[in-house]
Amino acid sequence: MRAFGWIVIGVIFALPISATAQALQFGSAALDPSAPLEISSDSLSIDETTNSAELSGSVFIQQGAMALAADQLRITYGADSDLRSFAAKGAVRLENPPTVIQADEAFYDFADEKIRLTGNVAVINGDSRVSAQTMAIDLRTGQASLRGQVRSQIKLAPKE
Repeated sequence: MRAFGWIVIGVIFALPISATAQALQFGSAALDPSAPLEISSDSLSIDETTNSAELSGSVFIQQGAMALAADQLRITYGADSDLRSFAAKGAVRLENPPTVIQADEAFYDFADEKIRLTGNVAVINGDSRVSAQTMAIDLRTGQASLRGQVRSQIKLAPKE
């Protein structure tokens, strides 16, 4: 199985926010696919008939500086062990310091290279914060959009 696709989803973590709260542009992260992948959870269940794995209870996955935490994580993969999707639920937290994205749920489709976060989404980068009910991220283009009760608090550093 690939290293949980952290190389692909890591793009969302750079987050130099440059635009409005409704259309964010994400920079690319410095990724280290050679970094060890650490996975922990209270339980793990693998179902080879459905090509899926369920992790639950204090799920935590880290590769280099990037991390995913959630209450539950379901991973689906193909017969060739390539990752197809993951669905995280409950206190989802994606992090690559200094940026943190929080949501109630997150879904990632590896083929489409798109992430959808739903429920109480918050993007925090230093003193700046953007919140909404949903967030969609297209990793191919680096574009993100937020919808539903979008609020922003963006603090810009003065130019020298």
